Parts: sequence; structure tokens; C-alpha cells
Amino acid sequence: MASFCPKCNGKLGITNLGANCPHCGVNLLYFDIERRLLADADAAEAESARFSKKLSRAKAAYAGSPLAITRIVLSVLPIAAMFLPLVKGSISGPFIDKSFSIGLIELYKIISGLDFDALFKFFSSGILGGAFTSYFVSIVAIVLAALSSIFGLILLFLACSRLGKVRSIFFPGFGLLACAVSMFMFTKFSSGFSAVLPGTLTASLGFGAYVFLGTLAALLALNIVICIVGIPITYKEKFVGGIPADRYFEAVAAGEDIEALRRQITQERKETQKAEEKDGAQEKHKESEPAKA
Repeated sequence: MASFCPKCNGKLGITNLGANCPHCGVNLLYFDIERRLLADADAAEAESARFSKKLSRAKAAYAGSPLAITRIVLSVLPIAAMFLPLVKGSISGPFIDKSFSIGLIELYKIISGLDFDALFKFFSSGILGGAFTSYFVSIVAIVLAALSSIFGLILLFLACSRLGKVRSIFFPGFGLLACAVSMFMFTKFSSGFSAVLPGTLTASLGFGAYVFLGTLAALLALNIVICIVGIPITYKEKFVGGIPADRYFEAVAAGEDIEALRRQITQERKETQKAEEKDGAQEKHKESEPAKA
């Protein structure tokens, strides 16, 4: 129950349990119900119009142009490249002689089984501290590059939104930088370890690392081109209470009288319809005159 009557603004106490106002007698449930129902319908149509725009932008981000379709493929390729050998090498010792190749799956196993306490203790080592620091940085950087590629693919449907251009440049750009840092630091780790313990560890970058770097660079270049030329977005025309959705939102933002605007547009539509009917009648009359002659 409302605390005040919507018609006479009379105060309604907690003991006023009836359907009518004790001051003016108006039915509290049905008073001005048409306006309230119209307001609810406008709110539902406005929400539908907003969602339709979001859906149109998402469609354009995926298939709005040939460049957008190409971007989908290039967004998947960096992630696929990480399953290729990123690092290859061999370990030699008195009781061990093993070759290895590390891709995304092996990298996950290394990280999940890594003893960080022991690794942090190596950082303070005067002999291998620098090498293991480079090793740790290379792992962190390649993980960040992988996450950047994954998030970029997931958020691709927002590429035509307000911050879409920023995301389109940031994710592949950051991934490219992180990948380059990881490759540099791993090379530094390998050379540093070999300088201290020659012949023990021989490691180098695999072709997967270069494919990963190249696909990120290609994706970044493509996104820059897309940001320059743009992607056309086709919006489906929507109405809110008979008012074009864009005009409705502008009127709401400007604080205009929606009912007055609705009447104005209805009148304009009637006048346009009359003018079209008049033009059609004149055309039919002109066509019938030669036939009579």
C-alpha cells in the first residue's frame, strides 16, 4: 500500500487496508493504470532496443566484414601455436642423458610441479642466481602472453563496443611484448646456465615460440588496420512506444516530455501517410488519363 494517495496526495496510514482512498475514494489499484502500463511497456521496449544494439555490435565483431572473420582465425592461432614446441634441448649428466621439448601442456606440468621455495632460494645464489631469475621471468612472461591471448579471444565479441579498439590493441600488443620478453629471458637463462655448468644443459627456442610471436604480431597488425578502416554495424530499427529508439533515448537524456513527443511523432506519421496516399492517388489519376484518351 502506498503511503500517499496518487490522486489527492492524502496520507494513508497502516490501518488503511481498503482498496479505495479514505480521502477521495479513488481506487488505489486501478488509478492511472493506463499510464503505468504504458510506462512498463516503454521500459521493456527500451531494454529490448539496448540489447538489440549490443547484439548487432557482437555480430559485427565476428562477421561484420572479411577482416573481422580473418581476425577470428588469427585470434585462435596464437593459442594453437603454444601447443607446438616452444623450447627444446637436452640435459646431460653422470646418470642422466635426456632430450626434452616443451609446449603448453608440458609448461603447465612444470608450473604445477614447481618448487617455488627452492626457486626463490636460487635467486640469492652467487653462481646461478642470475640464470634462475631469468628462468622465472621467462615463465611468468609466457604465462602472461598465453592469458592475454585467451582473454583477447574470449572478449572478441566486445570488439565493436566503446572500449573495443583499446582491447583489440592491448591484448595482442601486451601478448607480443610478453612473448618477446619470455624468449629473451629464456635465451639469457640458457646461456647463463651453460656458462656456469658447460655441457650440462643445452636449450634453445623451438619453432613454436617463433610461430607464437609471429601470429601475435600478425593479429596486432590486423587489429590496427581494423581500427583504422572500421567495421560497419547494421542496427535493426527499434521503437519504444511508437518512438524510434534513438530519438526516445535522446529525449529521455534531455528531459523532454515523452508523451508530447509521442503525440508529435504520431501526428507526423499520419501526415506522412496522408501525403503518400495523396501522391499515390495523383499517380493513378495521371496513369488513367492516357488510357481514356
